Amino acid sequence: MSLSSAELSPSSWMSVAWYPIYHIPAYVNLKGSSACFLTYHSISSVFQDNLQSLLMLISAVVSSPADNIHNGPEHDDGEIAALSPFGLATYRMQGDLWRRPGSSDPRRLSELHWAASSWLKQVGAHHPDFTFFTSSHRQ
Repeated sequence: MSLSSAELSPSSWMSVAWYPIYHIPAYVNLKGSSACFLTYHSISSVFQDNLQSLLMLISAVVSSPADNIHNGPEHDDGEIAALSPFGLATYRMQGDLWRRPGSSDPRRLSELHWAASSWLKQVGAHHPDFTFFTSSHRQ
């Protein structure tokens, strides 16, 4: 059985929790190196969002430029399946490791957090991971 994204409810979504699996030895004591992220993605094509801002934020820390980061797996026919995040919650994200001083990163992070919170309220979902990240919120 296969479905196209057009056959899904516009309110279909999923979340992905991103946890560090190990510390880079040179950065063991670097504030923010143990940050965790909870991203929210629409799995309906109706609400696909632009990923560029989040990729720019991530690429500021990783060595590869944002253009080289793929949005999703490439299919045989050349199409790319992208699940762009529309919302975000963070945990233990301290210091400037994930935020460039003087940039719009803090505003964008706040917007993504607000979007996740609003979405969960709109669809009437209680998401324990979001509750944990928010109650332990130390941005």
